[in-house]
Amino acid sequence: MPAAEITADKNGKIQSDTYKVIRPLPVKKTRDDLFKLAQEAANLASQCDGLQLEAKSISDSYKGRMNEIADRIRTIHRIVRDEAETMDVPCVVMLDYKHGRATVTREDTGEVVTERSLTPAECQMEIDRSAPPGPSTEPGKKVGGKAKPKGKGSK
Repeated sequence: MPAAEITADKNGKIQSDTYKVIRPLPVKKTRDDLFKLAQEAANLASQCDGLQLEAKSISDSYKGRMNEIADRIRTIHRIVRDEAETMDVPCVVMLDYKHGRATVTREDTGEVVTERSLTPAECQMEIDRSAPPGPSTEPGKKVGGKAKPKGKGSK
């Protein structure tokens, strides 16, 4: 407690005690003081905005990196769960015109991947134009000792 100032009346009776204290109270600012404070506030606001942009940029960078890692983890989990990984594997497509089927076989293991009907485009056999002409295939002409049938049912 600060030193007290004691006053007494004529009879020596203490009339009052006084002491000094410091209290937060409003103090009127000058125009010059207000201008300096406004400049300081503007500078601090600008610094704060810059830090917020920098923090957002850093945060976005970390989010991007975390998403890449999470994607890789999901891929690895799927491979472990399925005990296999989807990869590009060379395959052979064998067209069987006699039975109208196409068979897709893996080159690395020989495993049949899929078997399906020929597509309309695949049904069109290629003609080897470099080979010498063979026996005539005109209707009514003999091919291999037999005459080809004529009429609506022939293909």
